[in-house]
Amino acid sequence: MYLLALYSLCISCNQHQSQHQVQYQGKALYTIQVDKERLAHYLTEGSDNSYINAIYKFSNGAQFSLLLDTDRSVFRFNSKPDDHEIKAKGVSAFLIFFHLSGTIYSDLDKGKSYQLKEAGSATHLLALPLEGINWNITTESKMHGKYKVYKATAILKEKRNLHLTAWFCRDVPTKFGPGVYAGLPGLIMDLTGDQQTKGVLKFNLKLETLTKGNQDITIPFDTYKVYNQQESDEIYRKLNGNARP
Repeated sequence: MYLLALYSLCISCNQHQSQHQVQYQGKALYTIQVDKERLAHYLTEGSDNSYINAIYKFSNGAQFSLLLDTDRSVFRFNSKPDDHEIKAKGVSAFLIFFHLSGTIYSDLDKGKSYQLKEAGSATHLLALPLEGINWNITTESKMHGKYKVYKATAILKEKRNLHLTAWFCRDVPTKFGPGVYAGLPGLIMDLTGDQQTKGVLKFNLKLETLTKGNQDITIPFDTYKVYNQQESDEIYRKLNGNARP
């Protein structure tokens, strides 16, 4: 009986350690800067300056939060108090195109990101590849505040040849970054996206603060269905008359 009790205690201790092993948990706050001249190229032809200025004001300096631990993260666009009217005009379109709008859950074990797509009763999670970016890690480094960061580059052809430049910190043990931009051996603290084709959008996401936390990150699979890009697009076509989200 004594040996059995001792064995059970050891098993319990091992399970407890595996479930509560030391891992990084934190909250990152990013701000975005947008190139206004390039933004104008992206907009629908015929847009007047007031419309362009409204989008620029809405987008430039907007904040995003990233809750993260070793295996999961949740990235959110922090809406401004007065942005409801602007959003109604569809001026966050470029954020949607680059998967930076709304809420994005990521899971390293599943190798997926799940973007919450609001569509009324058809609201769902859009499944996206988490580590599909072919990063080229360089030896170049610099300081980002108190953190030493390293440079990595990539090109996303499916995003109109979006050239990415990321600066990541090896001292923050997570592969996450803003939105779906992940897969580096450390937290992405600075990310620049620069299009090289028609549209020529350019944006920069920069880490402003990073604090340690203790939060549970749960992906709402029980609440929403999961669809791929084609299935998600079909939902929006039915809702908006063949208009792509």
